[in-house]
Amino acid sequence: MRGAALLLLLLLLLGACGARPTPAPTPPAPFTLEAATATA
Repeated sequence: MRGAALLLLLLLLLGACGARPTPAPTPPAPFTLEAATATA
C-alpha cells in the first residue's frame, strides 16, 4: 500500500500546484516520504 499512498500524495501535490496561479514551493523529499509512510 506504500506505492498507492505515494501516488496519491503526488497527485494531491500536483493538483494543489496546478490549482494555484503562482507556483508554490514544494516540500522537501524526506518530509513527503515521511508523511506517506506515516499514512500508509
